[in-house]
Amino acid sequence: MSYSDIKELLKDAKNFAAGANDLQLKSILLDIQDKIFELQEENRELKIELHDLKNKNILESELEYRNNAYFKENNEEIPYCSRCYDVDKKLVIMESWAPYSSPNYEYKCPQCKNSYDSLIPYNSKKH
Repeated sequence: MSYSDIKELLKDAKNFAAGANDLQLKSILLDIQDKIFELQEENRELKIELHDLKNKNILESELEYRNNAYFKENNEEIPYCSRCYDVDKKLVIMESWAPYSSPNYEYKCPQCKNSYDSLIPYNSKKH
């Protein structure tokens, strides 16, 4: 039985109670209606939470941690800040820059200034 079925039954009961002119019955039916609305809202919130958790699990399964950055499996060229993801659960793309005295690129997070050196030897581990 769905919420719409319950709402229809409640509507029928309210119409019946209107004819009976029983204030106590009307009050009980209004309380039931309020509880149904609360349950609908809770159900909606739980569905959103479940959706978010599923997306988080999918994302975490696609991330690989190495050398102080995260990389998505399908894009090994874009580093994401490990600090921002580990602490804030936000994927922040690190910005690249090359120091004048070095031929390699370094990456810094625009949010927290965490850094990643592209020439550090590969030390992969799933996180």
